[in-house]
Amino acid sequence: MAFILRKKLFFNNVRQYHKHLAFTDTPAFSVKNKEAIIKVFPEVVDTVCKGPTLSTQPTVAKWVKEILKHILTGGRLRRANDVTAAYVMFEKQENITEEKIHSSYILGWCAEMVCAHIFVTDDFMDSSTTRRNKLCWHRLPNVGINVINDTTLLHQAILEILENKFRHTPKYIDIVKLVNETLYFTAVGQQLDNLTVYSRQRNNLDCFNMKTYRNTVIYKTAYFTMRFPLLLGLMLIKDGQKQVKKEWIDIGFDIGELFQLHNDYSDLYVKEIESGKAGYDIQEGKLTWLALTAVPRCNDQQLAAFKEFYGSPDPDHAKQVKQIYDDLKIPELYEEYESKLYKEILNRINALPTEPERKFFLNLLGEWYKHAY
Repeated sequence: MAFILRKKLFFNNVRQYHKHLAFTDTPAFSVKNKEAIIKVFPEVVDTVCKGPTLSTQPTVAKWVKEILKHILTGGRLRRANDVTAAYVMFEKQENITEEKIHSSYILGWCAEMVCAHIFVTDDFMDSSTTRRNKLCWHRLPNVGINVINDTTLLHQAILEILENKFRHTPKYIDIVKLVNETLYFTAVGQQLDNLTVYSRQRNNLDCFNMKTYRNTVIYKTAYFTMRFPLLLGLMLIKDGQKQVKKEWIDIGFDIGELFQLHNDYSDLYVKEIESGKAGYDIQEGKLTWLALTAVPRCNDQQLAAFKEFYGSPDPDHAKQVKQIYDDLKIPELYEEYESKLYKEILNRINALPTEPERKFFLNLLGEWYKHAY
């Protein structure tokens, strides 16, 4: 008990240390910035629905408007916020303009739409029920399998906004390429995720290892959550792409792993009302940090039960797998591993050579740390 108390005290001290450092004099990550982003939402919707195609098809325009309102509202707007933050914190102060800040809000919504495209697809593939404390889009009446066509409409809506707002800018082609590249990378990650799903028939626990897990996380989570908003914001800066350092991307990928780690934990150990989504990783046989950590620690009896019950849709089987996790003290191991990874990232950020770099990544870490999707 004394060890656990000391560990929790240390962990809380680390979090307080980060809180003190990260949220000092950083208006780009403030609540007011998110409020400004929200005010731009009607403009984004109008750009799509009153565009050259949908303006001639009012019934489809109404449908697309409903898609955008359902899937883009209710979230924390972290990716949109990170786009603006990347522009404001890495641009020279004398070059920052209101026009560019407004453009960052538009690009921020494009980032949210890319995220929504990924979530809508993932929710349908996983037969998920809730997202952001409301029904997934495919669960709504009159949607269902039509969600496949809706993802095409959503992708085209992103491209229409970019063409309307940025086609006369020198970075237009680069922005479009970045959007499509990010969707491609994430699709690769989703396929990696699918290929590692465990079932008794496949008997494929050999892929439940950290190397495979991290590779999957980078593609399915870190690219669109960390790398994409950063590069999108830098598109508004002259030669912004040339500023990017490998260390920035590597730190972003580490934060992505930290984020996915907490998401894995939340799927089982955080109530749906808090996480915003129902968790079914055990029933779906997903490669998660919890599973890959548990498997090598199982005794023969536990391993036989894990192989029998993991990936089963039966809720009672899921409870038995959770009991194995509890018996192996997986929640305690998770706290230790998360704390270690957090400290390593914090040290890497503090080693960055300039204040804007340190401030941006400290705030990025603070924004995504201990948060699920």
